[in-house]
Amino acid sequence: MEIKNHFGVYGVCLQEGKLLCIEKTRGPYQNRFDLPGGGQELGEGLTETLEREVLE
Repeated sequence: MEIKNHFGVYGVCLQEGKLLCIEKTRGPYQNRFDLPGGGQELGEGLTETLEREVLE
């Protein structure tokens, strides 16, 4: 049995008292809100991952 690990980063973005959230459009959490974030790409640092995910 193969075990896969998934490491993700998530960020809290506040501006003028507002919290940035994303709405899930698929998967088990469809139509729910989450913080911006996601998984690392090969060779990417944690800060780079978070910056990319927030911009996406």
